Parts: sequence; structure tokens; C-alpha cells
Amino acid sequence: MRKTLLLILLTALLFLGCTHPETISYNGYIIASDSINNGERVYLLMWDVTKEEVETIHYETLLANNDQCILVVYDPDDKKLNKFKVGDKIIVSTRDKLDETREVRATKIELDTTTDVTLKKVLY
Repeated sequence: MRKTLLLILLTALLFLGCTHPETISYNGYIIASDSINNGERVYLLMWDVTKEEVETIHYETLLANNDQCILVVYDPDDKKLNKFKVGDKIIVSTRDKLDETREVRATKIELDTTTDVTLKKVLY
């Protein structure tokens, strides 16, 4: 009986551990915001820039000089994700691995109040 209970418990823990994907977080400044074809919205998030650069230099010029960015896709109906604007420094949480498209779907977005603008990658 004990062995059966232990086996069931270990199996349950194995399944729970395997089904919880890791969360990755990125931080930086929103340098552009736009709609895409299917009604979703995107933020273009860049790090290794200053707030002054984001506010004074056009985003296309920033992109020409810095490839440290990702495209953050989010649902515009989600009020928690849809409240930010160009120039805001944010932290984006996602379960997506960064690939050649450099596009991730946001699961959480929050204002970043730190003064460090370098990329953060945090595993939860």
C-alpha cells in the first residue's frame, strides 16, 4: 500500500513539474506601438537605450543603430496589458522562447521602476 501511494505521489509530482513552463522576463523601453492584421497589438521593446533617446530619436533610427529589441504581441482587450505607451519602461513576462522572429506573446506586462536599462532574463 505504501509503495503504491508513493508511486502515485511521485508520478503526480513528475507530471506537475513537467507541465509548468518557465517564465522569461525582458525589460526595456517601448519605442513603438501598433496594430497587426488580426486585431492584436504589438509593442516594440528595446533595451540598451536611454529614455532620452527613446523620446528624441525616431524608432526607425533607433532600430538602424541597435538590434537589441523584441516584438511583444498582446491582446488589446486585456486592460492590464493595453495601458502602456511609447517611452514607458516595462517588464514583459512570456513563456515563448526567443527565436529568429524576435516575437513573443506577453503573459504579463508591468511598469519597470528600476534605473538599469540592460536586458533582464529571469526564470521563475
